[in-house]
Amino acid sequence: MMSLVSQSPISNMQSAIPRQGAGARWYVNLPLERDGVTPAVAFFQSGALEVPFSVDWVPYNLMEHDGETLYVRKGDSVKFVALPEEAVGGQFEMEYTLGMDGETVRSPNTRPLIYLFPSAGIYTVSGQYTHGNDVVSTAVQVVALDGSFPGESPACLMGQPRDWTFSGMPSNAVYEVDATVDMSVLPRSASSNLQTVSLKASEANGEHVLVARTCPGGPILAATKLDPFWVQNASDGYFWTVEKYEDSELWEVESIEQNLPDTVDLRIKVIVGGVTFDDYKIERWITRADYDETGIYRFRLFHPNDAETSTCHTFMAYQGGQFIGKLSSDDPE
Repeated sequence: MMSLVSQSPISNMQSAIPRQGAGARWYVNLPLERDGVTPAVAFFQSGALEVPFSVDWVPYNLMEHDGETLYVRKGDSVKFVALPEEAVGGQFEMEYTLGMDGETVRSPNTRPLIYLFPSAGIYTVSGQYTHGNDVVSTAVQVVALDGSFPGESPACLMGQPRDWTFSGMPSNAVYEVDATVDMSVLPRSASSNLQTVSLKASEANGEHVLVARTCPGGPILAATKLDPFWVQNASDGYFWTVEKYEDSELWEVESIEQNLPDTVDLRIKVIVGGVTFDDYKIERWITRADYDETGIYRFRLFHPNDAETSTCHTFMAYQGGQFIGKLSSDDPE
């Protein structure tokens, strides 16, 4: 129900797609005018509300950031100047060097210069301002990053922490989630391309997104959906006696799911001696497809009359073969 249209001549009224960020935030990649402001309109509630705004592309002054590091994305452009404070007249020249490749571009000009960083890497951007016999030099380091998340979103059993390991992100990426998810980024060795984050969700409803930025508050490299879910175990439900036999009873148990992803497998294992499923096994694997349209899965267990406990069992959740959480069933009150 939200859209954004750039009214800049360079975009030909191009629509920029808002994407979910961390929490109740959205972001777009908006083409900007090289000179002047870029007008645009945000539409909400399928156009019921229109909010016009404009974006001014402000030059990055090398003189104000001498010796600092600027983080951008591969393919981003930066507008540069190299002007001392209260500079009047004169001109500046810039030099761009990428790593050890030896690529150098010199651009003398008196107006802001725009440079596109075509590939990931570490660039040195040097600037020199000249006014008569006065010469002032400065330099910054620009780190262009490239990264993406894997295709499968991480699933989280509500209230339980899980580790998610993935590749495709630079080691200095910064991660953000919404306030309903506790996250910690685990240390990563310099030689590894794998990153692990620990995730613990306290809310299964709504949209949850993990974003990666180039730096705190910097451009968003990539975003991936989080899939928090909840499974109610038998201790919160009921046991119903289906049939009584001479030495045992057949009990029915129900489990209820909320937002269980298709990528998660549930393993139910009986942990009481003598108790079995109605197929006489003590272990069963199920998925979202086994729950009905109301989110309920019913299964039956044989309970020996001489058993001193109930039909205690565990639900263990796995995604891609990785264990991500467990629920245990005790005797119902």
